[in-house]
Amino acid sequence: MKREDEINIPVIYREGLDVSNPDVHYPGFQPGRTVIKAGTVVKEGAPAITHDLLLDRDVAVQLRDGTIIYTDVYRPADAAGPLPAIIGWSPYGKRDGFITFDNFPFRSGVPQRLISGLDKFEGIDPNWWCPQGYVVVSPDARGAYRSDGKTQIWNAQEGKDGADLVEWVAVQSWCNGKVGMAGTSWLGIAQWFVAAERPPHLAAIAPWEGMADAYRFCFFDGGIPYAGFINWLLGNAPSEGGIEDVATMLDKYPEFNSYWAAKRAAVEKINIPTYVVQSWGGKLHHKGTMEGWHRLTVEDRWLRLNNGLEWPDFYNNVYQEDLRRFFDYFLRGEDNGWRDTPRVRLTVCDFGNRDLFDRAENEFPPARTKDYVFHLDGATGRMAEHAPAAAQAAYDAESGQTAFEITFDKTTELTGYVQAHLWIEADGSDDADIFVKLVKLDSNGEVLGRVLIPKDEPEYEKEWDDIVELAEGFGRAGFLYDGPWGRMRASRRSMTTDPRKQPVYASEQRLSKGEVVELVITFSATAMLVHPGETLRLIISGTNLTPFAFPGAAPLTLRNTGRHVIHTGGEYPTRLILPLMTAPSVIVPKAGSVQSGLDNAAETSDSTAGPGLAAESTIEYASRPVPQTALSVEGTWDFTIKTPIGKQHPVIEFSTVGGMLKGISRNPANGEETPLVDLQLDGNRLTWSQTVTQPIRTNSRFDMILDGDSMTGKVKVGAMPMKAEVTAKRHTK
Repeated sequence: MKREDEINIPVIYREGLDVSNPDVHYPGFQPGRTVIKAGTVVKEGAPAITHDLLLDRDVAVQLRDGTIIYTDVYRPADAAGPLPAIIGWSPYGKRDGFITFDNFPFRSGVPQRLISGLDKFEGIDPNWWCPQGYVVVSPDARGAYRSDGKTQIWNAQEGKDGADLVEWVAVQSWCNGKVGMAGTSWLGIAQWFVAAERPPHLAAIAPWEGMADAYRFCFFDGGIPYAGFINWLLGNAPSEGGIEDVATMLDKYPEFNSYWAAKRAAVEKINIPTYVVQSWGGKLHHKGTMEGWHRLTVEDRWLRLNNGLEWPDFYNNVYQEDLRRFFDYFLRGEDNGWRDTPRVRLTVCDFGNRDLFDRAENEFPPARTKDYVFHLDGATGRMAEHAPAAAQAAYDAESGQTAFEITFDKTTELTGYVQAHLWIEADGSDDADIFVKLVKLDSNGEVLGRVLIPKDEPEYEKEWDDIVELAEGFGRAGFLYDGPWGRMRASRRSMTTDPRKQPVYASEQRLSKGEVVELVITFSATAMLVHPGETLRLIISGTNLTPFAFPGAAPLTLRNTGRHVIHTGGEYPTRLILPLMTAPSVIVPKAGSVQSGLDNAAETSDSTAGPGLAAESTIEYASRPVPQTALSVEGTWDFTIKTPIGKQHPVIEFSTVGGMLKGISRNPANGEETPLVDLQLDGNRLTWSQTVTQPIRTNSRFDMILDGDSMTGKVKVGAMPMKAEVTAKRHTK
């Protein structure tokens, strides 16, 4: 019987580099077992190995078709019995291969001190995971380095190969029969394909920023073909059998066919626990990761959306602990409370202010969001709730852009998928490539954004000016997040860009002279706050607004000549649909309400109406009446928060205003103030939530016992298990 993913057209391959080429960093074929002793430093600047590790190098594994691949296997030397195993599948090299963080400016936010050098690029570090009681399996995928066959790129064959490796691992004497997969980017993409094969011993996966439909959300995103990135990525890839030539296949077969169908993972078949992570700033995988999440049908699924880059997030110790809890539960059977983890955790970006970290939700987008329609006016460059008279806005198709703005007079949360309905005309061409982006401006008209390299890393703090220059210039698309984006080729306007919807792979429909057509463009998902006096600006352009800044990578080949004319009003209802919160913008753990900024707005799906933005209401935290005993809390308190990796010393001021208990936490180092949320006193037990900045910025829950002028208690950092000890002394009443 023919499989759905069977390819019935010939695949073109190109040569890879020889393993002897110094650029591929091949350490040589060295089968055998070695012991890596504690205290060993594998790579300059890396931490020392903390425990004795056994390394079985270049172990041969036979796949179902007879192909032999080679893998390294790391395990703790003192393991008393079989352990669960975690696989990182990719062709990058088993460790320190042809691509590493050293290839990127500022190592993309991952200082060498965080990883030992035993890790494969974008994979878990054996130095961290083996002492936790795991075996780390690091293969060279089919065709990579000395592994037989031809290198495959994000397809069903990788799924079959990975499934074969899972089953081989499961029956080894050192494995307890439970196998997981983890890693970012390619290592995340592979997990969708492997899990869809349903290998019996694959028990859980954690795809960190890995797309599940490469045609729709990478090589043909918005109908605009692009293989420059994959060519750059594999430019130094070694292979004795050859490498799949996606660029040539894209030129030869731009229409969706069986070749591209094999690059769409059968996510609906996945039947094991799945922990998905995506960052707002990750441009390459963002839409594809979210599309995979929306297609999941398994009940045991979790999603976390963060405000950084995938790599600093993946190697952050707090989130490594989070991932360990996930695997401990499903691979080791530990009753650690993982199932209490919220199904969705998201960070709400507040550029220029304080982000809201790891907010618990039941779904994404949250059910509390509703779509509101704002009409674009070509005559004024504004967006409004009512349809304007007919007008036009035009720009040079090769170098220009136009913009539309709306200023908010109350704090509003924008969370979900922005969608643009643009009526466009290609004046001087039979096609048009349209790029859109939504940015936020402060009250002075400056674009706000977040640099994605972590400033609190000592290595980066001293180079911060250079990092900002990179993020605001050449590296803007990779190292700065300033809002959601989208793209579409007019001749492919029937193509589905919404990751929540089933795909439509449209054939070309070129434009005739004077023809005006509607483009429906779904932006990357987002969550962001807009405050009074701040402005949302929709940018529409014929130039790529989110280019991947990889030296040597070819730019997009566009079809833009002449002018792009944006028609608005009258018979052309050009509009922007914003997913805005209609219930609490900031969710507190217990009862209480928060003003959303849209309480007086009417929900609408009618293109002629939209929400009113009343000026008198702003976001604020719900306060509660103060019990009489709470008066003893008032004053200024010096706190000490002791964690395994250091101490913090915030100053917290408690006060009563209008019979309500309030609190502000102040960081003495920089004066930053954080409000205390859901502040309550029950007897002598004082509880609240607030943002804590170390080891990462995250929402934290404090639980304190009050004893006169002293307090003692604990803080749980976000949804993480690492509890910090807290003490406090009052010095001013």
